[in-house]
Amino acid sequence: MRKTWFIFLCCFAVILTTDAKENIALINCLYDVIKQISPVSVIIITPNGFQKNYNNSEFSTNITDYARCGTISPCAEQDIWNSLLQKFQETSTWSTVLIQVDIEDKQVYSNINASYILISEKESITDLIIDIKEESMIVTRDQDWNPRLKFIVCVTKTFANPENVAKEMLSAMWEIKIVNVIVLIPTQEVDEGVNINSLIDVYIWLPFSAEGRCSNVSDATLLNRWISDETGERFLNKTPLFQYKTPANLNFCPLFASVLEFPPFIFDMEEKDGEVTYRSGIKYMIIREVTNRVNMELKFRKPSTDFWGTPLKNRSYTGIGFTDFFHKGHNVLNVEYSRIYLIDHTRWYVPCAKPIDRWKSLIRVFKPSLWLGFLAVYIFASVVIWAVVKISIGIKENSVNDTFKSLVTWLLNFWAIIVESGATDPPNIIPIRIVFLAWILYCWAVNTVYQTFLVTFLVDPGYEHQLSTEEEVFESNVALGIVPSLVTCCIPGWETYPPSRVYICTFYQKCLDRSVMVSDIAFTFVQYHMDHIISTRYIGDNGKPLICPLKEPISFQPVVILFNKGSLYLQRFDKLIGGIIEGGILNYWYENLKHTSTLTTFSTLKPAEDEEYIKLSLEHLKSAFIFLFLGYLISILIFIIEKIIQKKNARKSNI
Repeated sequence: MRKTWFIFLCCFAVILTTDAKENIALINCLYDVIKQISPVSVIIITPNGFQKNYNNSEFSTNITDYARCGTISPCAEQDIWNSLLQKFQETSTWSTVLIQVDIEDKQVYSNINASYILISEKESITDLIIDIKEESMIVTRDQDWNPRLKFIVCVTKTFANPENVAKEMLSAMWEIKIVNVIVLIPTQEVDEGVNINSLIDVYIWLPFSAEGRCSNVSDATLLNRWISDETGERFLNKTPLFQYKTPANLNFCPLFASVLEFPPFIFDMEEKDGEVTYRSGIKYMIIREVTNRVNMELKFRKPSTDFWGTPLKNRSYTGIGFTDFFHKGHNVLNVEYSRIYLIDHTRWYVPCAKPIDRWKSLIRVFKPSLWLGFLAVYIFASVVIWAVVKISIGIKENSVNDTFKSLVTWLLNFWAIIVESGATDPPNIIPIRIVFLAWILYCWAVNTVYQTFLVTFLVDPGYEHQLSTEEEVFESNVALGIVPSLVTCCIPGWETYPPSRVYICTFYQKCLDRSVMVSDIAFTFVQYHMDHIISTRYIGDNGKPLICPLKEPISFQPVVILFNKGSLYLQRFDKLIGGIIEGGILNYWYENLKHTSTLTTFSTLKPAEDEEYIKLSLEHLKSAFIFLFLGYLISILIFIIEKIIQKKNARKSNI
């Protein structure tokens, strides 16, 4: 059987009741209300001060003691509470637990699925309010208590103006953000015409029942009556006791929102004549749509310097926190969350790989190992043909020019073949010409491959290695940027990061700039916000992002809207947000926002080159000119050195 706790707070000093009929009517009314709520367990919490032990053998063992529970009084001569307990035991629907409330001990007994009855026998309004507030503290002290649970305030004494008493009680309950509450007050009205006696009046608070009433308790509404007629005792009508507080039309009531700019959720703030407005963001669109649907006036407060808002004395906060707020209840007290409308992810963001410098294009066609192999073959072939010349001259005593007997000559000839500038005609000796021809064919094949791929590397030099996994990030030497606001909620195991590499990004924008300018830091942040920031601020001239996310998320976070505890708008917001999500409207808004932001960003960039046909420019051939001027510089240096050596030799010869 599903367990639903039903907490029954008995708040009364022992006072003799003079009218037994009123007590019986109160018992019957409470019992009928309890049956409508249908609890599984009844928990009776009595105030401190009862001294007589509860020991009535007529009750079943279904009543269980809890804490200091053995202090139920027989209530003197007219023990109506014992009678009520007897009626509880007549059904096996629920069990009963007895608890004594001790305010000084600051007990907490709260259940998020419970319903509560608060009973007071005080005779003045002031004492009634104090009594009920003290007894409700056993529930509201708990940080996770649910203000939308059902509360029944039962007043046992008759008052001359019951409506005013109900109004004061409802106001007191609203001060501590208890939303669903009814007040039962005895009355003595007789309709002689139809022979109906009104015994108990049931009052409720309907904050938006008339235009101009916006969540303030201005009066109490008589909802129903517990009557007695010839058929017995019953409610006058079948009206539900706990009604939905927020109607579909809120008659232009104001909705105050405290927000921080946090794109793409809400941004484009404007301040005019002391009023703050926003113009864009997916969360702003949600708020605007909901307020339009329920006919509310949306008003934004100035952004607070405190990220969580400012707590007020009544345990609420400065408005509703419509920021990109994750569902982390341990961070903020006395607040509630809307339904989840997005799932955000925390990811590593690293510098995007930069294009390789074009001047490297001439040497990047081949790998370094191939270049070394080619150099080795060049030297080896020069030595081979020089050796062939020596051997051929020795065998056949051929006449060969002395220049071909030098190894330097063959190094220069083979180099000339490599750069396709021609070479000295080799001796007319078959072995020498065969080696020479083999070198020509080899160089022709290598040059053909080189020139084929050279244009490709000149046009698109490629990119440096891109960090793509978390393992690569930790194996690299980049700093690890941590945003303090995400440490407790979104970065599991960050304490294990190498302390020498951890960098605290107090202002995460500086980490973004450092990642783009210096490319020596990787940092963690939430995906939706970073996607927007990157697409609007960190796009290169080539239209590609300068900061890249890793594919693997660190954690995921449900995104919600933050409400004050006990907000009357939460349920209505949840219902309308559900329709927005299920209808695909939220996704449409976000895609449209991304498209608009992308168009705005790319409108400021230079026109892109034709991807099919690219005209070679000085930029593409920069590497060729670099090597050309480098060759000229080396030639000039060699020429100067030769001249210096020549002069020295001339001076020595003159001496």
